[in-house]
Amino acid sequence: MSLKLAYRHLFVVGVLLLPCSAFLIQDTREISSVEGRGRLLSRTLRSTGKVPKTWPGGVVPFVVDKTLIVYPAYRRVIQKAMNNIEKKSCVRFKYRTKEKDYIRLVLSKRCSSNIGKKGGRQILRLHVSCVNIGIVLHELMHALGFNHEHTRYDRDKYLIVHKNNLPEDVHRKYEARPSNTFQTMTGYSYNSIMHYSRKDESLNGKDTLVPIKPGIKLIPAYKKTSLSPIDVKRINILYPCTNLS
Repeated sequence: MSLKLAYRHLFVVGVLLLPCSAFLIQDTREISSVEGRGRLLSRTLRSTGKVPKTWPGGVVPFVVDKTLIVYPAYRRVIQKAMNNIEKKSCVRFKYRTKEKDYIRLVLSKRCSSNIGKKGGRQILRLHVSCVNIGIVLHELMHALGFNHEHTRYDRDKYLIVHKNNLPEDVHRKYEARPSNTFQTMTGYSYNSIMHYSRKDESLNGKDTLVPIKPGIKLIPAYKKTSLSPIDVKRINILYPCTNLS
């Protein structure tokens, strides 16, 4: 199926476009368990009491699996997303040689990423419908250590979450995270690449996230082509150029 045709048959699920009745998106710090990923994320973050680990020197070794390499268009999208981050920060993505810790990008039946550096090989999964600059940026930001904006500990000052419009099995994904597990660094940003849109994962087509401030639009990640100014600021706080090689 072509990417164009695929988009025609998709619903917005999570922050990502996925086929109807497909896998729900789960962004987790652990990828060994397929079931209950949202619950696993909540337990991991709460039990460790630590913010996600960062990549030393801002250097992120990576490899692109053969499942993606065979599609030139997909490779270009991934490269553009990485270039977008590199042009606005001192973070550098480099092809892996012998590094022990690295990211492996693979074509999968779902889209997901670890949050921060896990250690060893960590998988960044992309469904055919996720091979979009905005969504790849979203997943790369997870890998750098950034969580979802709408799960910040202070999000209730800025956002109303309508859990009644969400499937029950994803409710935990929308819980606010404890302050000691979340790197906020700046004020709340509705425009962050890490923010879900109004109807993501909606059970009935109604809003799941509503900004308290009137007139605010929550643009889906797949409609974005670059990081927001706040995203750029946060990367440069987390990975300051003065500390990078």
